[in-house]
Amino acid sequence: MEGLASCGATWLQRMRYGVLPQVLPNYLSYFMLRFEINVRASAILGFVGAGGIGMELRRTIGWGKGAGHETAALFMLLILSIFVIDQMSSFIRRRLVTGRDSE
Repeated sequence: MEGLASCGATWLQRMRYGVLPQVLPNYLSYFMLRFEINVRASAILGFVGAGGIGMELRRTIGWGKGAGHETAALFMLLILSIFVIDQMSSFIRRRLVTGRDSE
């Protein structure tokens, strides 16, 4: 910040080139963590009656013919979506910190 100020950068430029590169990876990481938690919580809330994928899980869990396949598919969908969110968060954070795809 001081270096940018001594070079004559405006307040907006100091925020853009001095502060944002330092805080953006942490903000993004927290945003993606909260998003992942919300995906998990929606499944639990739906299971107790709030709708969504949890309601579908509740419907498929039972003794009916073929219910196990639907339940397994919903669980795999939930696990896959959480995995994709986590990997996407890791990729974006790596890009923000290092500026390239891999180390």
